[in-house]
Amino acid sequence: MYTINNFCFKELYYIYEFAVNLHNIFLQNRVRTKLNHIDCSFFPNRHASMIEIVNNETGDYLILDFGDPVDFISNILEDPKLKGLYTCQYHIYKHLNDSRIQKFTYMERHWGGVKYFEDIKIPNPIPKLSFVGTILPERQIIHLLKNDIFFSRNLKFQDYITVMKSHRIAFTPPGGSDISLRDCEAFGMGIPTLRKKYKIELYDPLIENIHYISYDEDEDIDKEVQNIINRFNSVVNDDEFLSYISNNAKEWYDRNISSDIIIKTTFNRLDENNI
Repeated sequence: MYTINNFCFKELYYIYEFAVNLHNIFLQNRVRTKLNHIDCSFFPNRHASMIEIVNNETGDYLILDFGDPVDFISNILEDPKLKGLYTCQYHIYKHLNDSRIQKFTYMERHWGGVKYFEDIKIPNPIPKLSFVGTILPERQIIHLLKNDIFFSRNLKFQDYITVMKSHRIAFTPPGGSDISLRDCEAFGMGIPTLRKKYKIELYDPLIENIHYISYDEDEDIDKEVQNIINRFNSVVNDDEFLSYISNNAKEWYDRNISSDIIIKTTFNRLDENNI
């Protein structure tokens, strides 16, 4: 028998949805499983987004980490029963030099993903950047882009998809993490994204100017804004290049982010660790 412990704060319904579906697939395969949901809203670090899969006979377990970086990873690694920490924050934790820390992937916001919104067709997207979301402290540069970007927040998901598809390129700056749901959803919809080079290290790497359009980062914020504008202007009317980026990104999404793929990857990790 297995226990699936889902640790996340209550707003992250997609982590909970993933855990529920993982639980159901265990049951479909006649594997007895118990599911616990632990709301982390009152934990010191509210951005914990982890799923723990425990073999109740041996006590051995894996952790799947889809969240922002947290400061208690070294404490988790003290447990010899932990056989693997599969994380999208490998680049943050690799300095701990523990072979159980492994590169993983990210995930999507809705089970089944953006394929449910493929019927939304926008024939002539506006030649402008778009950003839909919250302007966190790490994203203050959005305010400086002024007339060069369409910004909105608090949209229903279908309206969010429509806005994304209505613009030629999505701007996907880092927030609490170096990657966000916005990145992956744009990949899944085949929308080219513009951002600084990823620091994140996933098991299937994201490569600049292959999966996304990169611009040069600069310590001078005004110069960086100009770099963004210049890079956007250099590609916005290059249909061949934008198609190349969007096709590569969609293929990456299909290989890594779709719910069925992550479930398959999870079971592979359980087998590899004899859990």
